[in-house]
Amino acid sequence: MTVAATYEDAGRSGVSLKYRPAMRQLLQEVTAAGCPYSVVLVYDVSRWGRFEDTDASAYYEYHCRLNGVDVVYVRETFPADRSPMAVLLKNLKRAMAAEYSRELGVKTRAGQAWALTRGYQMGALPCIGFRRLAVSSEGRTKRLLEPLERKSYPTDRIRWVLGPPDEVELAKSVFLQYATTQVSMEQITKALNALGAVSHRGLRFKVNTIANLLSCEAFIGNFVWGRRDDRTGLRRCEDDPAFQRLPAVLPALVSREIWDRVQWKRAHPQQPARISREGIIEKLRIAVRRNPALRAWELTAYECPSESVLRKEFGSFVAAVRLAGRDDSISRDTGSRCRMEHICLTNLFSADLLRLLRQNDIRCEHVPHRTGALQIGDCTRLWVRLIWKQATSPLAHVRWYVNKGRCKDCHYVLLARMLENKTAADFVLLTDEEYRQHSTWLEEGDVAVGVRLQSANDLVARLRGCSGQIPAETSSADRPAVWNVRKPA
Repeated sequence: MTVAATYEDAGRSGVSLKYRPAMRQLLQEVTAAGCPYSVVLVYDVSRWGRFEDTDASAYYEYHCRLNGVDVVYVRETFPADRSPMAVLLKNLKRAMAAEYSRELGVKTRAGQAWALTRGYQMGALPCIGFRRLAVSSEGRTKRLLEPLERKSYPTDRIRWVLGPPDEVELAKSVFLQYATTQVSMEQITKALNALGAVSHRGLRFKVNTIANLLSCEAFIGNFVWGRRDDRTGLRRCEDDPAFQRLPAVLPALVSREIWDRVQWKRAHPQQPARISREGIIEKLRIAVRRNPALRAWELTAYECPSESVLRKEFGSFVAAVRLAGRDDSISRDTGSRCRMEHICLTNLFSADLLRLLRQNDIRCEHVPHRTGALQIGDCTRLWVRLIWKQATSPLAHVRWYVNKGRCKDCHYVLLARMLENKTAADFVLLTDEEYRQHSTWLEEGDVAVGVRLQSANDLVARLRGCSGQIPAETSSADRPAVWNVRKPA
């Protein structure tokens, strides 16, 4: 036999298919047309999984055979045929695999309970305020662990200790402001991001991050473990034996009074005051006076209700701004002028990019009747998209609006993040799938998907690797980090 592909989920739990991407890929390719193999070699029965329901592993084996792919076990003693004895031994091995997983889970849980009763901690840290300290088996402190860093020895344990003083004060201020003022979690999130505050892992704050922070009992000295069942994903009741709360094992940062007020406020959220139709129209009238070409995503930047509120009250965004006194002709003229300017800039940028690639000995041509589309080599198409800064609220950080246009027959999309002076700050290269799945907004300094490029050489090198038809040799000199986009006449 010739091995055509190998599927391995290294270090993954076998009790669930959710976190096993290689296994899911195998099952997907087996059902796809033109499967490149006819036999799946499996080390033993437990490689399908140690499912509590033994019919699950039998189902995946039958799933392969049903699609014309045979299954051969390499290290099992039963015969490869489907005789009654082979079926009996196979089911016995499946039950043994499930029982092994259950017994291992009992032992692991007992070890975790032993560590908890001795004052050690496990699990993820709160976003701010605490750090992990490695402790040896003899109880001697060793060193602070950085984010994603593991302990040195299996016998070491972890204690939570107070983090830097500025983080501790920041955590106290968040609890105090939420408990004693009328601010919401959304306002706290915007204020923290406006100040440039980040979590201990260097990430920006989100509303869910603040919600988890305000519900974490570690700030009053309690350590809670086993709140959620990992297998089912359901929350456990507090009278469940697997749920453990250890009081006063951590240094308390928040008083009990502040904690109770925070929890009461979270349990009794205030309903926002309803704005009358006249009040909405007045806010829109002020916004239209400041920006005659007001667009729907700019509403919150001018402290107006969202587009969904306008649709509910007036039927549509257009109908609402008409009542506010906006002239549709001005909006159409401004929109047409912006679209034409955008097309001109896209064409000029594409011409500059085409010239750059040809200077680097990369075959490249414009795609006819497609604005910003380039044909690289024989089989790779690149789509150039210019995205612009947009203000979404008075306190929001800078974001770029990605107009999700059609990406037909293109393999890669190059997003150029434009500045007010109509030059490109940097570039983000995405595949067509990443572009379709990307959100409408691109955060400043945060590229969750794709590749961020800050120089012409980076872009050229990346485009060379995007297509096998592009030659590997290079003959270009270093060029500026960003190249200016010329203004249209």
